Amino acid sequence: MSVDAGLGIFEDNTMTVTYIRGHAVPQAVLNAAGTLACEYAKACMGGQCRLPGRLSTVARQGVQLTFQNIDELINNMFTGIPEVDMIIKAYNPYGLARPMRVWSPDLPQVRQVTIP
Repeated sequence: MSVDAGLGIFEDNTMTVTYIRGHAVPQAVLNAAGTLACEYAKACMGGQCRLPGRLSTVARQGVQLTFQNIDELINNMFTGIPEVDMIIKAYNPYGLARPMRVWSPDLPQVRQVTIP
């Protein structure tokens, strides 16, 4: 765990402490999150976005419709946007819902105190 602390002391005898707990987010993940946020914003505004819809192909005269199974994307924790899905697969290759942990009743309880 890395901690980046900044301390600020002001004239009126107040103090602030700013810190980041955990690891820095990799730039590739930040880029993917930005791409996904932009696509969600486009979809919410009614614009053209790259988020998948149910209909994937249409043929006119032969009347051929192909529907995507979006539930399969969601169950596998993917978005349908290739560059975002590649980052998800790279950082979570086994599709885990949460990080792995080791727990033992023999380990001491770790207490975290937070003051509002």
